[in-house]
Amino acid sequence: MINVDLTIQGMIALFFEVNTGKVVACQAGVLKDAPGHKFELKIVRKGTPPHPIPTGPIDKKLKLVVSPNPSITFATGKINRHDGSGAPKSFDWVLDFEREVYTSPIGSSEMGFQSILHINSGQFSTLQKSANKLIFFDEKVGNCQNVGIVATVVGLQIELAQGQSAKFFNGSSELFTATPTDEFKVDLLNDRPHDHASASQHHGDANFFYSAVGQKIKPGEKKVFSSTTFSAGVGPATPEASCLVPRGGQGPIGQP
Repeated sequence: MINVDLTIQGMIALFFEVNTGKVVACQAGVLKDAPGHKFELKIVRKGTPPHPIPTGPIDKKLKLVVSPNPSITFATGKINRHDGSGAPKSFDWVLDFEREVYTSPIGSSEMGFQSILHINSGQFSTLQKSANKLIFFDEKVGNCQNVGIVATVVGLQIELAQGQSAKFFNGSSELFTATPTDEFKVDLLNDRPHDHASASQHHGDANFFYSAVGQKIKPGEKKVFSSTTFSAGVGPATPEASCLVPRGGQGPIGQP
């Protein structure tokens, strides 16, 4: 049984904390400067009927804590960004800014995020891929590169063993405690809600991430993002490659 089912969608960057070569935590940073996007946190306790959990005002600090014995894993499988083939749930669809766009640490700042969800356990996977391809212009060499298809919706599933619990905190307020017999659905969203019914594209949305990541990028070496047009008959304008959920770099997120 999946006890906590988390969906991450829209302008949200993921940062993974590593200790002695092992991933021990993730910070999901909800971008503050994302014009046209709406930040929402929705929590529902599954059942008949489902029971929505009021969140109240959303704090800068959110936590999803599993204890004891937390463990972070990733869905695996080979992928091909060029043609979209491969394991559909593989976490490798999540574009890594530091590994696939840049080749050195690019930096980050918590001041660029309106909320940061800290997660210490669960399996990360891709829930949805883009219908078009992400591209970028390299200022340093003066040409464009086609990155390909990227993840636009990421999932985290937590399956609790006997004796474990998962707690969700909004600041200091506990919103729920899940046991091995409970089921909760959590949505962390920062997307363009109107585009679910619109054919308009926003090719440059990925550049909004530079308000929170990229402080270490040298002048003249920034990559300017865009995306390809949709094929005929594809619409509405989602999932859009430029509204991706990327890895923003190695965590933890930098302090101001």
